[in-house]
Amino acid sequence: MTESTATAAAINAARKIAVVGSGYMGGGIAQVLALGGARVALADVSAEVAQKNYERLLAESDEFVAAGLFPEGATAILKENLWAAKDIEEAVADADFIEEAVPEVIEIKHQTLARISAAARPDAIIGSNTSTISIADLSEPVTNPERFLGVHFSNPSPFIPGVEIIPHAGTSAATVVAVRALVHA
Repeated sequence: MTESTATAAAINAARKIAVVGSGYMGGGIAQVLALGGARVALADVSAEVAQKNYERLLAESDEFVAAGLFPEGATAILKENLWAAKDIEEAVADADFIEEAVPEVIEIKHQTLARISAAARPDAIIGSNTSTISIADLSEPVTNPERFLGVHFSNPSPFIPGVEIIPHAGTSAATVVAVRALVHA
């Protein structure tokens, strides 16, 4: 088994994910991943904001089920697989994959990525949902930057299946393979 295959297999076997940034984009990404069977921690600037957005996602799910946009039972799946963390550090501590989805301001992203990087396992893959900032520039505060890349979900992510995977020059091939497998799963 190659390193790339082993990394992809490990991500798909465990599929513990954290989404940091629980607003419209981050929340939608968390819904997609949780409905796909992953256990997803939702984090934001505070436990209160994460909890409020968790509750919003459940209410939206009920609305989407009623409108025929989500399958029957979607809200129950979200309740089983999605949870609001007290902070970023709790959300990412045991995650295999972490998706940063905070506002498109490099300073905010750098601060958030530094916190994620400090609290996450050294082998956890870290993705950014940026659509405007260079992935190489964003990788600066990340320790082990070979595990970092852009994972840009389309908007609205629960309804548009496109996901752009954007490595930087230092992203490892194993990271790209693992994220492709995760997105396809």
